[in-house]
This record gives sequence, structure tokens and C-alpha cells, in this order.
Amino acid sequence: MKNSLKIILAASLLSIGMQSALAAKATSRDVSEIIISNNGKVTVKLSGAAVNPAGCSNSAYVIDATEGSKKEWIAQLLTAKAAGFKVTMSINDNVCGNGGSNPKVSNIIML
Repeated sequence: MKNSLKIILAASLLSIGMQSALAAKATSRDVSEIIISNNGKVTVKLSGAAVNPAGCSNSAYVIDATEGSKKEWIAQLLTAKAAGFKVTMSINDNVCGNGGSNPKVSNIIML
């Protein structure tokens, strides 16, 4: 079941296209917390130490409300959390999200 789910999600990712990102820093971890706020912003915490290449003031990762891939990324995060999969999250090297306070997510791939 896990393998067929991974294949389906991988095919979905390929069909929506991979975003060209400014991110060079990536981390592969377990999803420990997902917070979806009423303004559309998504905050994510992963296991282990945070990757914060842009030096943002907070360590929780943010997916901005205007991010085009937000729905697909939320689906991957929720699936990974429920099934115990890890995700690889790419973090923007130069820009903080959430008004400049959180490391901004550039891409998510469920492993």
C-alpha cells in the first residue's frame, strides 16, 4: 500500500510540474506539526534542528497563502504525517516568508 501510494503521488507531482526554486537547502525529516491558519498560511514543523539559510527570526517553516503549489504540498504533508513517511523540504536561501519571520518553503517531496 505504501509503495502504490508513493507511485501515485510521484506521478501527481510530475503531472503538475516541479517548480524552479531559489532553494538550495533541503532537509529530509518527519512531519511533527502542521498548522493551517484562517488567513491561508501554513506553518510546518519537522523533527530535528531547523534549516534556516536566510536567517529568519523563527524556525517553523511557512508556506505562504499565495503559494501556487500549496494544496498539493498540504496533501503531501498530511499524508506523510498520517502514514509516517518523511518529506524532503527545500527552503528558500534568500527570502523569509510570513512577513520575513519564517523560513519559506520552496518545494516539498514525500519520500
